[in-house]
Amino acid sequence: MRKILVALLLLTPLFLKAEPRREEYNIVVHVVGSRLLTACIPNGAGNFCNHMQSLTAVIDGKKVTLESNEKSDALLKTGDYNAKFVQEKPTPDYEQRIEYELLFHDGKTHKYIVVEILHE
Repeated sequence: MRKILVALLLLTPLFLKAEPRREEYNIVVHVVGSRLLTACIPNGAGNFCNHMQSLTAVIDGKKVTLESNEKSDALLKTGDYNAKFVQEKPTPDYEQRIEYELLFHDGKTHKYIVVEILHE
């Protein structure tokens, strides 16, 4: 009986996903455009294709393009979303690799990387 109880206590965190802390999502991402990109990988029977979201957005006054690596078959609605800075991976001085996590009204999150920075 003790073994079962210990196993349940150890496995419980795997089944319970913590809600994101909304106060961490203090960056406003203003999405002005949304589209689906098709990425195909050749395999023995032809091509395996997925759709991914690509967003045109404004973050801190800079126009950027964000892309997700996750499969999607829906467009994200335009508007304001709260986000948090996830990481900036080490790169040479002349490059950037920036990742944000957007928080949606239902508490779900989605990660996007900056793939384009536009200067006006």
